Amino acid sequence: GESSGFVIVALLQRWWAELLQPKETLSIATFFQPDSELGAQERAARDNAWKVNRLLLADIRDKVQAALGPGRFAILLVPGQESYGMEGSKAPRGSNPATVAEGVLAQLKELSIPAIDAREVIRPEDFWQQDGHWRPSGHAKVGRMVAAWLAKAVPAAATRPASTPQP
Repeated sequence: GESSGFVIVALLQRWWAELLQPKETLSIATFFQPDSELGAQERAARDNAWKVNRLLLADIRDKVQAALGPGRFAILLVPGQESYGMEGSKAPRGSNPATVAEGVLAQLKELSIPAIDAREVIRPEDFWQQDGHWRPSGHAKVGRMVAAWLAKAVPAAATRPASTPQP
């Protein structure tokens, strides 16, 4: 009857919840460490996280393209203190601070997703020392960078209001 349908749904929900619940916690440090410093489980978990990231990026790209057409999706790569090997970052000492950004950029290139790499303008002095967030200087730099990127990427006709006569 009707109640058995609810039981099946409840069992499926519980099964999915157990399946999707993380079995181990990944530290951001795991993404900066070379394979030689990771155990097999850590390496597998990190590699799986990269696969999930790639799948999510591809899915978002496809959804945006379906809704808005091609050329309407880009990723802003937002650097944290780890990108500069700064004191207080979660990256292990001596690790390559560009590791995560390079991994993301490689995935974006593979998926033909344009990237705006804010590492080009952000510097260590653009971070607050106490919490790692950007200072106003960092926000201003990235804002200008994104505006310049959009000015090149979005044709002028696409940004002109409909009521504006075209020349």
